[in-house]
Amino acid sequence: MDAQKLANHAEGLFSLPEVSNRLATLLEDESFALPEIAELISYDPVLLGRLLTTANQAPYQGPVVDNVSEAVARIGLKDLRTLVISTKAVQTFGDLPPDLVDMNNFWHHSVCTGLAAESLAFKCGATEPTQLFVGGLMHDIGQLLIYQLLPDLARQVLEKASESEYYRYRAEKEILGEEMTHAHVGAALMRKWNLSPVLQEMVAFHHEPRRAVNYPLEVSIVHISTAIASCMEPSWSRGQQDIAVLNVDGFAWETTGLSPKVVEPIADQINMESFTVLDIIDPDSLKMF
Repeated sequence: MDAQKLANHAEGLFSLPEVSNRLATLLEDESFALPEIAELISYDPVLLGRLLTTANQAPYQGPVVDNVSEAVARIGLKDLRTLVISTKAVQTFGDLPPDLVDMNNFWHHSVCTGLAAESLAFKCGATEPTQLFVGGLMHDIGQLLIYQLLPDLARQVLEKASESEYYRYRAEKEILGEEMTHAHVGAALMRKWNLSPVLQEMVAFHHEPRRAVNYPLEVSIVHISTAIASCMEPSWSRGQQDIAVLNVDGFAWETTGLSPKVVEPIADQINMESFTVLDIIDPDSLKMF
């Protein structure tokens, strides 16, 4: 099975229950604000993916949208309610074996990567900072699909790998194959959802930015952001944080015009913001800190 075939089995998978529950409640309240709805959706990679996919399909007309607010406006409240209710009904994340993934850590890393990418986008003059947030948030979505559909192979990867995401990626190549890493699977999912080429590249090459074809700046930003997010994980020691920064490809520093000096201030900047986001998504996830 190749990455695209694996992604084609993803129909209906992966919802963050806390987000869909809160959205369903908000949509029942006629006094809700659309910016609040859009913000909440932006914190769930898969619900966001489903929204963007829906907004970019027939019968909706117009150019491709990557912006949450535009997608909400395009599909309308009736279809948004239908989307949220259907997503709420499929809560497969609770079935993922805890020995494969700690979902609290997964969401923390994803949120921090998204926040870091958005912040770095402003520093680098990227034209769509919000799009960088989406790319950072979704960069590891392929891991969840592998955990769900290939659990035995996923266990082999984790047994071979260390705690570092860099080495897990290398273990995936050895066990799953060069074109079956979580990056390839995630990019295949982006294609399945008909999302933009820049989102596809950010997910596909976030470990190997020099392989980016058309969007090296955006890919490099997400690549650096994953290292910043890793430095913020509660289980990491200072020495491991240094390793995370060393694993940043020099191509990314050169492409963005940034240096390792940016890591600590960006981490400090998004630290409290990440707690705010996690508190919105799932207050229980803060218990790990």
